Amino acid sequence: MSNKEELDAEVIVVGGSVSGVSVAKTLSENGVDALVLDKAEFPRFKSCAGGITRKAIEEFSYIKEFIDSNIYNSVIMSPNLDKGVYFHSDDPNKPLTAMSLNRTDFDNKMINHLMSTTNCEVKMKTEVIDVEIKGDRAIVHTKDGKKYSCLMVVGADSAISTVSKSLGIGLFDPTLKSKRSELLNISIEKEILFDNSEKAKNNELTVITINSFEDVDGYVWYFPRSIGANVGVIGSKGKNFNHILERFINHLMKIGKIPKDAQIGKNNGAILPGKKLYKKRIHDRVLLVGDAGGFCFPGSGEGIMPSLISGKIAGEVIAPLIKKARVKKERNERYNGLFSKKNLKKYINLTDKVLKNEFRILNVAYKIMANKRFNIELVNWCQEDEKLTKNISNSIYGDNPSLSFQLTILSKYIKFKLKKKRE
Repeated sequence: MSNKEELDAEVIVVGGSVSGVSVAKTLSENGVDALVLDKAEFPRFKSCAGGITRKAIEEFSYIKEFIDSNIYNSVIMSPNLDKGVYFHSDDPNKPLTAMSLNRTDFDNKMINHLMSTTNCEVKMKTEVIDVEIKGDRAIVHTKDGKKYSCLMVVGADSAISTVSKSLGIGLFDPTLKSKRSELLNISIEKEILFDNSEKAKNNELTVITINSFEDVDGYVWYFPRSIGANVGVIGSKGKNFNHILERFINHLMKIGKIPKDAQIGKNNGAILPGKKLYKKRIHDRVLLVGDAGGFCFPGSGEGIMPSLISGKIAGEVIAPLIKKARVKKERNERYNGLFSKKNLKKYINLTDKVLKNEFRILNVAYKIMANKRFNIELVNWCQEDEKLTKNISNSIYGDNPSLSFQLTILSKYIKFKLKKKRE
Protein backbone atom coordinates (compact mmCIF):
# COMPACT_ATOMS: atom_id res chain seq x y z
CA MET A 1 0.00 0.00 0.00
CA SER A 2 1.51 3.36 -1.07
CA ASN A 3 2.02 6.06 1.49
CA LYS A 4 1.76 9.63 0.15
CA GLU A 5 4.76 10.65 2.25
CA GLU A 6 6.85 8.05 0.38
CA LEU A 7 5.85 9.39 -3.02
CA ASP A 8 7.64 12.19 -4.84
CA ALA A 9 4.39 13.03 -6.62
CA GLU A 10 1.06 11.41 -7.38
CA VAL A 11 1.79 11.73 -11.12
CA ILE A 12 5.11 12.26 -12.86
CA VAL A 13 5.04 13.76 -16.36
CA VAL A 14 8.16 12.98 -18.38
CA GLY A 15 8.69 15.86 -20.81
CA GLY A 16 7.79 19.53 -20.52
CA SER A 17 6.81 20.29 -24.10
CA VAL A 18 3.24 21.02 -25.29
CA SER A 19 1.65 17.68 -24.42
CA GLY A 20 3.46 17.52 -21.08
CA VAL A 21 2.29 20.99 -20.11
CA SER A 22 -1.25 20.17 -21.25
CA VAL A 23 -1.55 17.08 -19.05
CA ALA A 24 0.24 18.69 -16.07
CA LYS A 25 -1.99 21.76 -16.28
CA THR A 26 -5.14 19.62 -16.40
CA LEU A 27 -3.98 17.50 -13.45
CA SER A 28 -3.01 20.51 -11.34
CA GLU A 29 -6.30 22.26 -12.04
CA ASN A 30 -8.03 19.11 -10.78
CA GLY A 31 -6.05 19.11 -7.54
CA VAL A 32 -3.57 16.37 -8.45
CA ASP A 33 0.03 16.58 -7.23
CA ALA A 34 2.01 16.50 -10.51
CA LEU A 35 5.74 16.72 -11.14
CA VAL A 36 7.22 17.48 -14.58
CA LEU A 37 10.72 16.22 -15.38
CA ASP A 38 12.53 17.52 -18.47
CA LYS A 39 16.11 16.92 -19.57
CA ALA A 40 16.53 20.47 -20.89
CA GLU A 41 16.56 23.89 -19.29
CA PHE A 42 13.98 26.24 -20.77
CA PRO A 43 14.13 28.13 -23.02
CA ARG A 44 15.60 25.34 -25.13
CA PHE A 45 15.75 24.91 -28.89
CA LYS A 46 12.90 22.98 -30.55
CA SER A 47 12.89 22.19 -34.26
CA CYS A 48 9.37 22.95 -35.49
CA ALA A 49 7.64 25.35 -37.87
CA GLY A 50 5.56 26.72 -34.99
CA GLY A 51 2.21 26.89 -36.78
CA ILE A 52 -0.91 26.81 -34.59
CA THR A 53 -4.34 25.95 -35.93
CA ARG A 54 -7.39 28.09 -35.34
CA LYS A 55 -9.09 25.13 -33.70
CA ALA A 56 -6.27 24.87 -31.16
CA ILE A 57 -6.62 28.53 -30.26
CA GLU A 58 -10.40 28.25 -29.94
CA GLU A 59 -10.27 25.15 -27.72
CA PHE A 60 -7.24 26.18 -25.63
CA SER A 61 -7.73 29.91 -25.22
CA TYR A 62 -4.75 30.37 -22.89
CA ILE A 63 -2.34 29.92 -25.84
CA LYS A 64 -3.65 33.09 -27.53
CA GLU A 65 -1.07 35.14 -25.64
CA PHE A 66 1.70 33.02 -27.18
CA ILE A 67 0.77 33.97 -30.78
CA ASP A 68 3.05 36.20 -32.86
CA SER A 69 1.02 36.57 -36.06
CA ASN A 70 -2.40 35.62 -37.40
CA ILE A 71 -2.48 34.31 -40.97
CA TYR A 72 -5.39 35.22 -43.25
CA ASN A 73 -3.90 34.11 -46.58
CA SER A 74 -2.58 30.81 -47.87
CA VAL A 75 -1.70 29.19 -51.17
CA ILE A 76 -1.06 25.58 -52.21
CA MET A 77 1.20 25.75 -55.25
CA SER A 78 1.38 23.16 -58.00
CA PRO A 79 4.63 21.14 -57.94
CA ASN A 80 5.27 22.77 -61.33
CA LEU A 81 5.21 26.20 -59.58
CA ASP A 82 3.01 27.62 -62.36
CA LYS A 83 -0.38 27.67 -60.59
CA GLY A 84 -1.82 27.79 -57.12
CA VAL A 85 -4.98 27.35 -55.06
CA TYR A 86 -5.59 30.41 -52.90
CA PHE A 87 -7.39 30.59 -49.56
CA HIS A 88 -8.40 33.72 -47.67
CA SER A 89 -10.37 34.64 -44.56
CA ASP A 90 -12.18 37.99 -44.42
CA ASP A 91 -13.21 37.48 -40.79
CA PRO A 92 -10.74 39.22 -38.44
CA ASN A 93 -11.84 36.83 -35.68
CA LYS A 94 -11.19 33.74 -37.79
CA PRO A 95 -7.71 33.65 -39.27
CA LEU A 96 -6.84 30.59 -41.34
CA THR A 97 -4.07 29.76 -38.90
CA ALA A 98 -1.54 31.46 -36.63
CA MET A 99 2.19 31.51 -36.01
CA SER A 100 4.21 31.56 -32.83
CA LEU A 101 7.39 33.62 -32.78
CA ASN A 102 9.13 30.24 -33.03
CA ARG A 103 8.66 26.89 -31.32
CA THR A 104 11.42 27.58 -28.79
CA ASP A 105 9.57 30.70 -27.65
CA PHE A 106 6.18 28.94 -27.66
CA ASP A 107 7.35 26.04 -25.50
CA ASN A 108 9.09 28.39 -23.10
CA LYS A 109 5.89 30.40 -22.67
CA MET A 110 3.90 27.18 -22.18
CA ILE A 111 6.14 25.89 -19.36
CA ASN A 112 6.25 29.31 -17.70
CA HIS A 113 2.45 29.55 -17.91
CA LEU A 114 2.25 26.17 -16.14
CA MET A 115 4.60 27.26 -13.36
CA SER A 116 2.95 30.65 -12.85
CA THR A 117 -0.70 29.54 -12.88
CA THR A 118 -0.61 26.17 -11.10
CA ASN A 119 1.09 24.46 -8.15
CA CYS A 120 2.80 21.97 -10.45
CA GLU A 121 6.50 21.45 -9.75
CA VAL A 122 8.89 21.42 -12.71
CA LYS A 123 12.41 19.99 -12.54
CA MET A 124 14.56 20.97 -15.52
CA LYS A 125 17.93 19.42 -16.47
CA THR A 126 16.57 16.12 -15.18
CA GLU A 127 16.92 13.41 -17.82
CA VAL A 128 14.81 10.26 -17.43
CA ILE A 129 16.60 7.07 -18.49
CA ASP A 130 14.17 4.36 -17.37
CA VAL A 131 10.69 3.73 -15.98
CA GLU A 132 9.67 0.60 -14.08
CA ILE A 133 6.46 -0.58 -12.48
CA LYS A 134 7.19 -1.92 -9.04
CA GLY A 135 4.31 -3.18 -6.95
CA ASP A 136 1.85 -0.40 -6.18
CA ARG A 137 3.84 2.41 -7.76
CA ALA A 138 5.91 3.50 -10.73
CA ILE A 139 9.59 4.34 -10.36
CA VAL A 140 11.25 6.89 -12.64
CA HIS A 141 15.05 6.67 -12.89
CA THR A 142 17.08 9.71 -13.91
CA LYS A 143 20.56 10.12 -15.36
CA ASP A 144 21.89 11.65 -12.15
CA GLY A 145 21.14 8.42 -10.28
CA LYS A 146 17.97 9.56 -8.54
CA LYS A 147 14.68 7.67 -8.31
CA TYR A 148 11.25 9.29 -8.26
CA SER A 149 8.22 7.31 -7.11
CA CYS A 150 4.62 8.00 -8.08
CA LEU A 151 1.24 6.40 -8.68
CA MET A 152 1.27 7.11 -12.43
CA VAL A 153 3.64 8.19 -15.18
CA VAL A 154 2.74 10.14 -18.32
CA GLY A 155 5.17 9.83 -21.23
CA ALA A 156 5.37 13.17 -23.06
CA ASP A 157 8.98 12.78 -24.12
CA SER A 158 9.12 12.98 -27.94
CA ALA A 159 8.75 10.50 -30.79
CA ILE A 160 11.69 8.39 -29.59
CA SER A 161 10.26 8.08 -26.11
CA THR A 162 12.27 6.75 -23.18
CA VAL A 163 9.03 5.88 -21.37
CA SER A 164 7.84 3.88 -24.39
CA LYS A 165 11.18 2.12 -24.78
CA SER A 166 11.30 1.20 -21.08
CA LEU A 167 7.93 -0.54 -21.18
CA GLY A 168 7.67 -1.80 -24.78
CA ILE A 169 4.73 0.37 -25.79
CA GLY A 170 4.09 3.07 -28.40
CA LEU A 171 6.79 3.06 -31.08
CA PHE A 172 8.58 0.28 -29.20
CA ASP A 173 5.61 -2.10 -29.15
CA PRO A 174 7.16 -5.47 -30.21
CA THR A 175 3.91 -6.50 -31.93
CA LEU A 176 4.04 -3.63 -34.45
CA LYS A 177 3.81 -5.00 -37.98
CA SER A 178 5.74 -2.11 -39.51
CA LYS A 179 9.37 -1.21 -38.97
CA ARG A 180 9.83 1.73 -36.65
CA SER A 181 11.42 3.79 -39.41
CA GLU A 182 8.29 3.28 -41.55
CA LEU A 183 6.15 4.94 -38.86
CA LEU A 184 8.22 8.10 -38.68
CA ASN A 185 8.72 11.21 -40.80
CA ILE A 186 11.73 13.47 -41.03
CA SER A 187 11.58 17.23 -41.23
CA ILE A 188 14.35 19.69 -42.06
CA GLU A 189 13.66 23.35 -41.38
CA LYS A 190 15.45 26.62 -40.88
CA GLU A 191 14.67 30.03 -39.50
CA ILE A 192 15.07 32.94 -41.90
CA LEU A 193 15.22 36.35 -40.24
CA PHE A 194 14.09 39.60 -41.86
CA ASP A 195 11.66 42.39 -41.02
CA ASN A 196 8.17 41.12 -41.78
CA SER A 197 6.44 43.23 -39.13
CA GLU A 198 4.59 45.57 -41.48
CA LYS A 199 2.95 42.71 -43.37
CA ALA A 200 2.10 41.01 -40.07
CA LYS A 201 0.51 44.23 -38.78
CA ASN A 202 -1.60 44.57 -41.93
CA ASN A 203 -2.61 40.87 -42.03
CA GLU A 204 -0.77 40.44 -45.33
CA LEU A 205 1.31 37.38 -44.44
CA THR A 206 0.75 34.36 -46.71
CA VAL A 207 1.52 30.71 -45.96
CA ILE A 208 2.88 28.78 -48.95
CA THR A 209 2.93 24.98 -49.24
CA ILE A 210 3.79 22.68 -52.16
CA ASN A 211 2.98 18.98 -52.08
CA SER A 212 5.43 16.62 -53.87
CA PHE A 213 7.94 19.40 -54.51
CA GLU A 214 11.02 17.83 -56.14
CA ASP A 215 9.22 14.45 -55.76
CA VAL A 216 9.34 14.44 -51.94
CA ASP A 217 6.57 12.22 -50.51
CA GLY A 218 5.46 15.11 -48.30
CA TYR A 219 5.55 18.84 -48.75
CA VAL A 220 7.59 22.02 -48.37
CA TRP A 221 6.36 25.01 -46.39
CA TYR A 222 6.88 28.74 -45.96
CA PHE A 223 5.39 29.92 -42.66
CA PRO A 224 5.81 33.70 -42.24
CA ARG A 225 5.88 35.63 -38.99
CA SER A 226 6.75 39.13 -37.89
CA ILE A 227 10.48 38.42 -37.60
CA GLY A 228 10.81 36.53 -40.89
CA ALA A 229 9.73 32.99 -41.73
CA ASN A 230 10.23 29.32 -41.02
CA VAL A 231 10.92 27.26 -44.15
CA GLY A 232 11.05 23.49 -44.24
CA VAL A 233 10.34 20.12 -45.79
CA ILE A 234 8.74 16.97 -44.36
CA GLY A 235 8.51 13.42 -45.68
CA SER A 236 9.89 9.90 -45.29
CA LYS A 237 13.49 8.77 -45.28
CA GLY A 238 15.51 8.32 -48.46
CA LYS A 239 15.16 11.82 -49.93
CA ASN A 240 17.80 14.54 -50.20
CA PHE A 241 15.93 16.97 -47.98
CA ASN A 242 18.79 19.46 -47.78
CA HIS A 243 18.84 19.80 -51.58
CA ILE A 244 15.05 20.10 -51.72
CA LEU A 245 15.03 22.82 -49.07
CA GLU A 246 17.71 24.84 -50.84
CA ARG A 247 15.77 24.64 -54.11
CA PHE A 248 12.63 25.85 -52.34
CA ILE A 249 14.44 28.75 -50.69
CA ASN A 250 15.85 29.80 -54.07
CA HIS A 251 12.30 29.82 -55.45
CA LEU A 252 11.04 31.92 -52.53
CA MET A 253 13.82 34.44 -53.14
CA LYS A 254 12.95 34.53 -56.82
CA ILE A 255 9.31 35.43 -56.09
CA GLY A 256 10.24 37.97 -53.42
CA LYS A 257 9.08 36.12 -50.29
CA ILE A 258 12.61 36.11 -48.87
CA PRO A 259 14.72 39.25 -49.23
CA LYS A 260 18.21 38.86 -50.70
CA ASP A 261 19.73 40.26 -47.49
CA ALA A 262 17.77 37.95 -45.15
CA GLN A 263 19.69 36.16 -42.41
CA ILE A 264 19.37 32.47 -43.27
CA GLY A 265 19.85 30.11 -40.34
CA LYS A 266 21.27 26.61 -40.28
CA ASN A 267 19.34 23.46 -41.11
CA ASN A 268 17.62 21.80 -38.14
CA GLY A 269 16.14 18.33 -38.21
CA ALA A 270 13.45 16.48 -36.31
CA ILE A 271 12.00 12.98 -36.22
CA LEU A 272 8.21 12.94 -36.07
CA PRO A 273 5.45 10.37 -35.82
CA GLY A 274 2.72 10.86 -38.35
CA LYS A 275 1.61 7.63 -39.96
CA LYS A 276 -0.90 6.43 -37.34
CA LEU A 277 -1.81 6.54 -33.68
CA TYR A 278 0.05 3.85 -31.76
CA LYS A 279 -2.25 1.07 -30.61
CA LYS A 280 -0.45 0.56 -27.31
CA ARG A 281 -0.60 4.00 -25.75
CA ILE A 282 -1.15 2.67 -22.24
CA HIS A 283 0.49 0.34 -19.73
CA ASP A 284 -0.30 -0.35 -16.11
CA ARG A 285 0.23 3.06 -14.43
CA VAL A 286 1.38 4.70 -17.68
CA LEU A 287 -0.14 6.80 -20.50
CA LEU A 288 1.53 8.21 -23.61
CA VAL A 289 0.63 11.65 -24.94
CA GLY A 290 1.83 13.87 -27.80
CA ASP A 291 4.57 12.56 -30.07
CA ALA A 292 5.24 9.65 -27.72
CA GLY A 293 1.72 8.35 -28.43
CA GLY A 294 1.89 9.04 -32.17
CA PHE A 295 -0.27 12.18 -31.89
CA CYS A 296 0.99 14.01 -34.97
CA PHE A 297 -1.30 14.45 -37.98
CA PRO A 298 -0.37 12.30 -41.00
CA GLY A 299 1.35 14.11 -43.84
CA SER A 300 1.24 17.60 -42.38
CA GLY A 301 3.31 16.86 -39.27
CA GLU A 302 1.04 19.18 -37.26
CA GLY A 303 1.48 18.19 -33.64
CA ILE A 304 0.54 21.08 -31.37
CA MET A 305 -3.21 20.56 -31.61
CA PRO A 306 -3.23 16.75 -31.06
CA SER A 307 -0.67 17.19 -28.29
CA LEU A 308 -2.88 19.65 -26.46
CA ILE A 309 -5.90 17.37 -26.86
CA SER A 310 -4.16 14.14 -25.83
CA GLY A 311 -2.65 15.86 -22.78
CA LYS A 312 -5.97 17.27 -21.66
CA ILE A 313 -7.77 13.93 -22.07
CA ALA A 314 -4.99 12.13 -20.19
CA GLY A 315 -5.33 14.55 -17.28
CA GLU A 316 -9.11 14.15 -17.23
CA VAL A 317 -8.78 10.35 -17.15
CA ILE A 318 -6.09 10.25 -14.47
CA ALA A 319 -7.51 12.83 -12.02
CA PRO A 320 -10.57 10.78 -10.90
CA LEU A 321 -8.37 7.70 -10.41
CA ILE A 322 -6.00 9.65 -8.17
CA LYS A 323 -8.95 10.87 -6.09
CA LYS A 324 -10.20 7.29 -5.73
CA ALA A 325 -6.69 6.25 -4.65
CA ARG A 326 -6.75 8.88 -1.90
CA VAL A 327 -10.03 7.49 -0.57
CA LYS A 328 -8.62 3.96 -0.60
CA LYS A 329 -5.54 5.13 1.24
CA GLU A 330 -7.63 6.80 3.94
CA ARG A 331 -9.59 3.55 4.34
CA ASN A 332 -6.34 1.55 4.32
CA GLU A 333 -7.62 -0.40 1.31
CA ARG A 334 -5.56 -1.89 -1.51
CA TYR A 335 -5.65 -0.27 -4.93
CA ASN A 336 -6.69 -3.56 -6.57
CA GLY A 337 -5.84 -2.64 -10.15
CA LEU A 338 -7.07 0.95 -9.92
CA PHE A 339 -4.32 2.06 -12.35
CA SER A 340 -4.42 -1.04 -14.54
CA LYS A 341 -4.59 -1.01 -18.34
CA LYS A 342 -8.24 -1.99 -18.03
CA ASN A 343 -9.10 1.19 -16.15
CA LEU A 344 -6.87 3.30 -18.39
CA LYS A 345 -8.55 2.01 -21.54
CA LYS A 346 -10.88 5.01 -21.26
CA TYR A 347 -7.97 7.14 -22.44
CA ILE A 348 -7.68 5.07 -25.64
CA ASN A 349 -11.42 5.27 -26.23
CA LEU A 350 -11.62 9.03 -25.73
CA THR A 351 -8.56 9.92 -27.83
CA ASP A 352 -9.82 7.59 -30.58
CA LYS A 353 -13.23 9.21 -30.46
CA VAL A 354 -11.81 12.72 -30.78
CA LEU A 355 -8.87 12.14 -33.12
CA LYS A 356 -8.84 8.73 -34.82
CA ASN A 357 -11.27 9.61 -37.61
CA GLU A 358 -9.24 12.71 -38.43
CA PHE A 359 -6.06 10.64 -38.51
CA ARG A 360 -7.65 8.04 -40.77
CA ILE A 361 -8.97 10.58 -43.26
CA LEU A 362 -5.73 12.58 -43.36
CA ASN A 363 -3.70 9.40 -43.73
CA VAL A 364 -5.68 8.41 -46.85
CA ALA A 365 -5.58 11.94 -48.25
CA TYR A 366 -1.85 12.43 -47.80
CA LYS A 367 -0.97 9.00 -49.22
CA ILE A 368 -2.84 9.98 -52.36
CA MET A 369 -1.45 13.50 -52.41
CA ALA A 370 2.14 12.21 -52.30
CA ASN A 371 1.71 11.61 -56.05
CA LYS A 372 3.28 14.53 -57.93
CA ARG A 373 1.15 14.24 -61.07
CA PHE A 374 -2.01 14.03 -58.98
CA ASN A 375 -1.08 17.23 -57.15
CA ILE A 376 -0.64 19.01 -60.47
CA GLU A 377 -4.12 17.87 -61.53
CA LEU A 378 -5.62 18.71 -58.13
CA VAL A 379 -4.54 22.35 -58.44
CA ASN A 380 -6.12 22.46 -61.90
CA TRP A 381 -9.37 20.98 -60.59
CA CYS A 382 -9.50 23.43 -57.67
CA GLN A 383 -9.25 26.35 -60.06
CA GLU A 384 -12.37 25.04 -61.80
CA ASP A 385 -14.26 23.75 -58.73
CA GLU A 386 -15.02 26.23 -55.94
CA LYS A 387 -16.67 23.53 -53.81
CA LEU A 388 -13.52 21.37 -53.89
CA THR A 389 -11.41 24.38 -52.93
CA LYS A 390 -13.69 25.16 -49.97
CA ASN A 391 -13.64 21.50 -48.89
CA ILE A 392 -9.86 21.48 -48.84
CA SER A 393 -9.77 24.82 -47.01
CA ASN A 394 -12.08 23.51 -44.29
CA SER A 395 -10.02 20.34 -43.89
CA ILE A 396 -6.78 22.26 -43.46
CA TYR A 397 -7.80 25.49 -41.74
CA GLY A 398 -11.26 25.04 -40.30
CA ASP A 399 -13.41 22.09 -39.43
CA ASN A 400 -12.14 18.56 -38.97
CA PRO A 401 -11.70 16.62 -42.20
CA SER A 402 -15.03 14.99 -43.01
CA LEU A 403 -15.96 11.79 -44.78
CA SER A 404 -17.05 13.91 -47.73
CA PHE A 405 -13.49 15.25 -47.97
CA GLN A 406 -12.10 11.72 -48.08
CA LEU A 407 -14.64 10.63 -50.69
CA THR A 408 -13.94 13.73 -52.79
CA ILE A 409 -10.18 13.10 -52.79
CA LEU A 410 -10.71 9.39 -53.51
CA SER A 411 -13.05 10.09 -56.42
CA LYS A 412 -10.59 12.60 -57.86
CA TYR A 413 -7.78 10.08 -57.46
CA ILE A 414 -9.77 7.35 -59.22
CA LYS A 415 -10.50 9.80 -62.03
CA PHE A 416 -6.80 10.63 -62.21
CA LYS A 417 -5.74 6.95 -62.31
CA LEU A 418 -8.27 6.12 -65.03
CA LYS A 419 -7.05 9.06 -67.11
CA LYS A 420 -3.46 7.95 -66.64
CA LYS A 421 -4.35 4.38 -67.66
CA ARG A 422 -5.93 5.61 -70.92
CA GLU A 423 -2.85 7.63 -71.82
